[in-house]
Amino acid sequence: MRGPGFSRVDVSLFKNFAMPRQQQIQLRIEAFNALNQVRFGQPGGTIGTPTFGAITSAEDGRIVQLGIKYSF
Repeated sequence: MRGPGFSRVDVSLFKNFAMPRQQQIQLRIEAFNALNQVRFGQPGGTIGTPTFGAITSAEDGRIVQLGIKYSF
């Protein structure tokens, strides 16, 4: 039995800021599943069960995170 296709776009943008004495600050934004495409789980594969062939789950939608990194 075949399940649904899989497609996902992840995006990351960051900016580095130089500081005195070889220190650095990095601001970062990351988006996972940036286009917010629905990703269904695999169908039930056990013959004889009520969920055989049924898709009963889906993955998370878009996730966005912000971050700051300080290097010294």
